[in-house]
This record gives sequence, C-alpha cells and structure tokens, in this order.
Amino acid sequence: MALVRALALHIPVQDNKWNVEVITRTSIELLDRAIMCCRDIKYSPWTWRMVLPPLSNVIAYQDIRKIVTDISNSFTNIKILIALPIKINNPYINKIIDIINENDNVYSSTSCDDEHCIYKTIESIYRRFKDIDINVYTNFALTFGSWVESPYFPATANISNTIGFSISLRYVDLIKRSLIDNNKDVLSDFILEIDKIFRYVSNCSNIPYLGIDASLSPWMKESVAELIELLIEDKLGSIGSFNAIYTLNMYVRKLVEIV
Repeated sequence: MALVRALALHIPVQDNKWNVEVITRTSIELLDRAIMCCRDIKYSPWTWRMVLPPLSNVIAYQDIRKIVTDISNSFTNIKILIALPIKINNPYINKIIDIINENDNVYSSTSCDDEHCIYKTIESIYRRFKDIDINVYTNFALTFGSWVESPYFPATANISNTIGFSISLRYVDLIKRSLIDNNKDVLSDFILEIDKIFRYVSNCSNIPYLGIDASLSPWMKESVAELIELLIEDKLGSIGSFNAIYTLNMYVRKLVEIV
C-alpha cells in the first residue's frame, strides 16, 4: 500500500547556540502545529520524525539526553523519531550509542572522509557491541563524504540548518503495478495528491515545505530487489542489475519533476 513513510521536521539551531530550552520548545511547537494540521484533513504519515544539525561540541551530555526526554514525553500518543547526528571529534562520540540504547526512538550517524575517522568510529562506537545489543546498531550509520539531508534515518543531518519539513514515501508496490501495467498515471496521481496534501499542511502550520524525497524505500515484502528482478527477469546480481537500478533512478527522478 502506497503511503507517506515519514514527515520529518528539520529543526535549526540559532547562531550555533545549543540552547536546550529553545531547541525543545521549537521542536514541540512545530511538531504540534504539523500534527494538528494533519488531523484537520484526517491524514497522517506513517512516522513522525525530527532532524537536528550535527551536535555541537559544547553542548553538555545531560542536555542531549534532556532534549530527547522532553520531546518524547511531550507526545504520549505519537512516537517521535529523533535524529542526533554527531561529529567524530565530539567529546560524547563514545556515548551516543548509550543514548540510542536507552531510547529506541533515537537515531544517529557520523560522517567520515578519511581512514582515521573511520578507525575512531569503529573504536568509539562499533567496538561497544560487547556490552550493547547488536540490533541497536541499526539506529546508527557511518556516512562517507557528507551527511545526507533527508527524512531517511539514520544517515541524515540538518546540515543546512534550515527550518521546514520533508516527506518520504513507501510506494515500491505502486511502482511495481505501474511497471507491470505500463501505467505511469497511477504514480503521478499519487505523487500529485501527496504533494497537494502537504502543501496544505505547510500553509496551515506555517512551516516551510521542503519537498518529497522520492527514494525507493523497501519495507518488509515491499522489496526494491523484487523490482530489479522484474526488470531484468532474473535474480538480483545477475547481468543487467546495475542498469535496472539506473532505470529505476531515472523513473523516480522524472516523477519528482512533475511537482
């Protein structure tokens, strides 16, 4: 079933001042407004998310925990997923996995561009597997070169320090139907309808709408691998797999151009 996988609020930090009260208040106010506007039209994304800029080196560890606790406790009926990206030189790099372990709604990532950074990430985070449940690491990502500014977790960060919301989709099954039936209208109609809904939410909430991340997002049986195999009429990894991935990327890019 095609749906909006996530609405992610991108929360800025003013003048690089990590004022916990301001960040928490801003996050709660924006989430509240977006949730109320979605309720007005009886439409809700599958998940609600918020993305912060990379954590400052000057913010206290207890303040990081307070941001998570205060925001999470403010929405008892809705689970808010929180992205806390962290730089490798942050003094709390070795403690971020503890916050994730204690809060299953917290995600994090770090960005590396050299071997030293990768080694430090391994030593600070991944070697903690001895006393941390291995499944906790699905909430952490190591990116190469730069963070991705996206509603997709965990490899995201508000690197532009912007304010607004973006959305991601769960629509692999709809693309499959479109390919089988050679009917692009079913996809364009879905994208246009979703875009219309969230332009309304933006106007209603007075929160800038940053757009749709149309990346194909697999979920359970809704597999991108199945789409690739459909295109090449063979198993994933067979000759033609990379070309099929390119074809799907172009297909998705053209969809985004209609909004």
